[in-house]
Parts: sequence; structure tokens; C-alpha cells
Amino acid sequence: MGCDGSATTAAPYWYGMKGDDDRDAGDACLLLQITGFVRARRRLARAAWTVLSVSAVDALMLVAGLGAGDVPLALAGLALLAPQPVLVHRARTALAAGRPVRRQVLTLAALMSSSLAVTALVLAPMPDHGVALAYLALLAIASAFAGWQGKRALAFVARARASLDDPTFPCRWLFDRPPRRRPLTVSRSAGRRWWLLAAVAVAALVVHIVLLEAGIVDVGVPAALYLLVAGFAMHRARRHAMPSAGQSRSADSRPPVLVLRAFRDDALNVEGGARWRGWLRPQPTLEEIAAHATVGVGPAIAIGDPSEQLPPLGAARDYLADADWRSVVMALVDEAAMVVLVLGDSDNLLWEFSMTMQRRRGRGVLVLLPPLRRRAALATRWRRFAAANAAVLGPGFPPELPSAPVTAFFFCRRQVVLVAGGRDSGWPYRLAIGLFVALRAAAPNEDDDLCRELAARLPTTAIVGGDG
Repeated sequence: MGCDGSATTAAPYWYGMKGDDDRDAGDACLLLQITGFVRARRRLARAAWTVLSVSAVDALMLVAGLGAGDVPLALAGLALLAPQPVLVHRARTALAAGRPVRRQVLTLAALMSSSLAVTALVLAPMPDHGVALAYLALLAIASAFAGWQGKRALAFVARARASLDDPTFPCRWLFDRPPRRRPLTVSRSAGRRWWLLAAVAVAALVVHIVLLEAGIVDVGVPAALYLLVAGFAMHRARRHAMPSAGQSRSADSRPPVLVLRAFRDDALNVEGGARWRGWLRPQPTLEEIAAHATVGVGPAIAIGDPSEQLPPLGAARDYLADADWRSVVMALVDEAAMVVLVLGDSDNLLWEFSMTMQRRRGRGVLVLLPPLRRRAALATRWRRFAAANAAVLGPGFPPELPSAPVTAFFFCRRQVVLVAGGRDSGWPYRLAIGLFVALRAAAPNEDDDLCRELAARLPTTAIVGGDG
């Protein structure tokens, strides 16, 4: 039976692999549920950002309270705030190493409650202390909520680790930071002009606030307008600074990570809603997340759309003539350390996937499902993709989109491994890509080793029947 529950009788063409031990391997696929890990990692990230935000607002209130007269008490509050970001960083480092974080968490909770109490004492003599104390109460509620979310997430991670042969693996996968590499940027005069515009917008905001407070001007302009201009200018400047694929590979000698997708998917937004999340930064695209998540593997490169005037953020691009693009893509597929493909149904993309699977035998190939808002549109893409590549994918591949929230899939011998984590934000994609990278690092050469690593390190994997 296939993953969709249908009978499978045709013998699959599986890129030349033969053997009696492989006879039935393609008649099922594996479902790897990482939804719980995604939820836990998202909660911990929100808790960390809440703690840092509360500390920043608390620091501003203490600085504002210095004028109330109790300078020593305000300085004591700032001293309580200083270690809090350090403790957040140390907690993440300890989690990545699989060590307990109880001490860091308790110390952080004690420091946060003490600093909020000191801030309340500092602001009490101020004339409008009632409003300030209301803000402090909101900060305390936000801190308590962050602590509750963090506690639930840590409890889930602890339970998951207890069932694994290698309990440090999920910690490294979830909390390790990608190796930091200085991004290669190309200096262009147009980009410098955009950076200058961003600096002018921020400076104008500061000057306007100062003049407003001094009473020189009495017309208030929303700060968001200045920040919108600054954010747009910064985004354009970063795009002007994007290197070409050739420049990126010249600066980084490692085999590249090749990103294959339909040009229409270049602007896919993974966070939902508007493209611009805030005033200073737009929503990340799927390609940006893939390029960042694979920075430890190699430089991300892609073939660019010849019609685009300015390269988007994400993978470094080269632009090819129609006559030679297939030969170049085949050479890149052979050379790449890893191929990331966004599921699509265009003729060119279907050819790229089929060619990649035949040349690489499925090794180092990760397929991401696009974050389309309408499930029907994604189901149509899946159906066309599965039908066009039936001979390559084998009978175990579900012809219909599974009901599980599949984020990505990859190949282990003749089995397809579906990674179900959702498509509602960037976290499922980050963790799905990170998991694939971690598993390939543990078993870089043979699919058999990859299967063993998968079974030993994440035993929640199950053979799927029915509708997935």
C-alpha cells in the first residue's frame, strides 16, 4: 500500500538501485512528526524575545527615572538588568549542549522580578507614576507568560530526550546556531545611496523628537513614517549589495547549496499576512530561510530570473541564457553539497527534479513544500508533481497531498521521509532544513547509514498508511 492507502503494483524505477533487500522498501513512506519540536522551539524563541524586550523597556524606564532623584536605586536596577541578556545566551548554549538550564532560568526569574520591583520604587515619586506602574504591571504579566511558555517548551524537550538513544541530538538540532560567516557583499554606489537615505530618515526622527520635546515645533509626525522610509531604504541597500553566484563561490570554496524553484515562487512569504512584518524589516521569504539555514553546508546559489532588475535577498544568483541553462544546472547538481528544491509543477522545475534525482540517486536532495495559503492550490501542485515524477518517486510516494502538515521530504534508500511540522511560519522550515542537515552530517555517505541515524536519533518515525 502507498501512503495514500492505494494499492501499488507497478515496479518503480528507482534511479538504478536493485537488490532483493530493497524489494519492498519503496512500498511505504515514513512520516516524521516534528510539530511538537516546532511548537517548543517557537515558544522558547518567543519567551527569549519577551525577556529581552521586557529588559529593554525596563532599562528605558530606569533611565527616565534617574531624574526622580534616587540615582543609586536606579543604578542598582540597571545593574540587575545587565546580566539578563547574558543569562538568555547562556541558557541557549546550555540547551544546545544538552545540559540542564534550571539554574539559569531561576536566576533570570529572580533578577527580572527584582529589577521590576526596583523600577517601581524608582518611579513612585514621579507625578505620573500611576501610568508608569501600569506599564510595569504589564511587563510583569508578559514576563510571567514568557516563563509559563518556556516551562512548557522545556518540559516537552525533556520528555522527547528521555526516549532517545542520543539525547543530545535534538538539543543540537533545535538550539545550535549556524556557523557564522561574514556575508559577502558587493559595494555599489546605488546601494550606498539607499544606506544614506536610511541614515537620514533615522536622524530626522531623532531631531524631530528633540525639537518636539523642546517645544520648538508642535506638529507631531508618527515615528512609523520615518521608520518605514528607513526600513525600505535598508532593504533596497541590502539587495544592491547581493553578490553574484560566481562572486559568492570565489569567496567560499566549499561545494554550494543549489536552490531550485520556479521563478514565481521567489517572493513566497513564510510568515503569513503582509510582506512587511515591521517598519525595519520585511517578512523573510522561503528562499531567505533556506539560504540562512544551510550556511553551515555551503554558499547558497540559484539561477536568477532574467527579467528581475535587482536580485532579491537569499541565494546568490547567476543569470543564464536560455540556450545553455540546462547544461549549467546539471553541472551544478553534480557539484552541489546539497540540493534544495521548492515543490512546483512548471515544466522546467519538473525536469530539474527528475534530472537531480537520477544524477544524485536522491542523496542530499531536500524538497520544501511552498507556504501557499490555499490548501487546494498546494494539493494541485502536489498532484501534478507526483504524477509527472511517478517513475522517479516510486509507488510509496503519495499521489495526493497527505492530511499531515508536511513541510518537506527527502529520501532514505527507496523510502520517502515526510517531515510534518506545518507551513504556518518560518520555524517549521528552519527546523526541517536543520534536521536534514544534521542527519546528513551524521551520515554523509550512505543512505543505509542515514536510515540508521534516523531510526536511532528520532524514533518517532513511523510507517504511514491510510491518508498520512
